[in-house]
Amino acid sequence: YIVQILKETTMKFKDVKEHTWVKYLGDYFFVGYVDDYECYLENELDVITLTADDFETYHIEPVEVPTFKPGEQVLVVSKMIGNLYQQITTIIEVEDPEHQTFPYGLDMGHKYMRAWATPFQIRKLDY
Repeated sequence: YIVQILKETTMKFKDVKEHTWVKYLGDYFFVGYVDDYECYLENELDVITLTADDFETYHIEPVEVPTFKPGEQVLVVSKMIGNLYQQITTIIEVEDPEHQTFPYGLDMGHKYMRAWATPFQIRKLDY
């Protein structure tokens, strides 16, 4: 029964689409490019290549991507954005989230500076 559930949520290489997000080895990755035999993934830590064979070996799954709007307040949950980690800040710019790994510009308290975040480095505030 567990094997059946894993097979239902595990992606096949043929199902991978560019400019989507997947979960691989516990991390979220943006699919930047796909060709006939491999795909290129990136996040705040890595840029990696996966082959069609990797999709047979590893559990890789599609993920629902959170979306945000300018003016929205968020909690920064990534240590990679060190000066904002575990802080509440405001999204001041959104740049093409369907095609960018880091589409969310975060207020750093200075008019001309912003930190750029993936959708998985920040969380919506639920009041």
